[in-house]
Amino acid sequence: MSNTRLRLTISQKIEILDQFAMGNTNQMELGKWAQQKFDLIKPLSQQTVSNILNNADQLYSNIVVIKNSKSLKLPKYPQLDEEVEKFVSHMNDCSIPVNRACIIEYVKRIARSKPTHGECASVDLNSKSIQDHLEKNREELTDYPLADIMNFDETKLYYNQPPRRTICSQPLGGLKKSKTRVTVGLLCNADGTYKGHLIVIGQFKSPRCFKKNPKMLSMTAIGTLRYVEYHHSPKDWMTTEIFSAYVKKLDIAFGREGRKVALLLDNASVHKLKFKPVNIKLVFLPANTTSMLQALDAGIIANFKAYFRSQQYLRNLELFASKQLDNLDVYNMNQVQAMFFLANAWLKEIPETI
Repeated sequence: MSNTRLRLTISQKIEILDQFAMGNTNQMELGKWAQQKFDLIKPLSQQTVSNILNNADQLYSNIVVIKNSKSLKLPKYPQLDEEVEKFVSHMNDCSIPVNRACIIEYVKRIARSKPTHGECASVDLNSKSIQDHLEKNREELTDYPLADIMNFDETKLYYNQPPRRTICSQPLGGLKKSKTRVTVGLLCNADGTYKGHLIVIGQFKSPRCFKKNPKMLSMTAIGTLRYVEYHHSPKDWMTTEIFSAYVKKLDIAFGREGRKVALLLDNASVHKLKFKPVNIKLVFLPANTTSMLQALDAGIIANFKAYFRSQQYLRNLELFASKQLDNLDVYNMNQVQAMFFLANAWLKEIPETI
């Protein structure tokens, strides 16, 4: 009998809160009071009373509960619940019968599911810590013209994945999504007059396709219009070693031009260098704010990837015209081809976009 679980209704819990509010009653005494008041088989434990007191705000709030309900039943979507109540009330005022199917159909019309984008909803730019950090960033950038304020960021690219949308006259099945990817690093300045060469990170030091496509690979070599700097790491991620080597090259290049630049970065650990560049000042954005504050995340990378995908469509058209199109293999390309397409996409980025 001692292990019997006591279940209280919402109204009973509120009465306990009211009794506690009158004062001069501790939690143990409140448990005994509840036993006498509600004719319980045993006093409420101190832990049970404590849980009730901790949920006071929720119990007292304006919630819709069933009379004598033994648990709080909050609507999962309060706004939707309110809209349904308005709909039923309006239909009743018009003397129009409403059934379950009618309500479900109404909900389908007003509550269509839509995807969320980015992470900006989780960022509070008005918080004191972020505002203090941004003020520090402004002071660091005061002496730099827009042309010398740079932004660098990385993005993943699954270059063998098919586009998510297509124009078709009937339902069309999708293709398996390839997990083959590279990391792409992009650099540009604030006024769009400068775009640094791309940095691509793959898994292998010397992929086989490098030897099979020497002509196309030479088009992305240093000194060419489509220069792509290639590195490798076990998981094709940016590393401190790769970023350090990249910054050293930039530092020498800007030094030859007599430029002093500020480089805006997110606060990823791989961006923390063990040396201090001579011609580059590293400026780190506040934590978890890059989705709203980083220029490259504000549409430049999305536009860059759109240019890359458009080349996929054109490549498929050429394969179709030459009757070499294999639907199961249509989007497969090697890493050299992907790097060439990436370089083309970056060339198409115009200052107005940046």
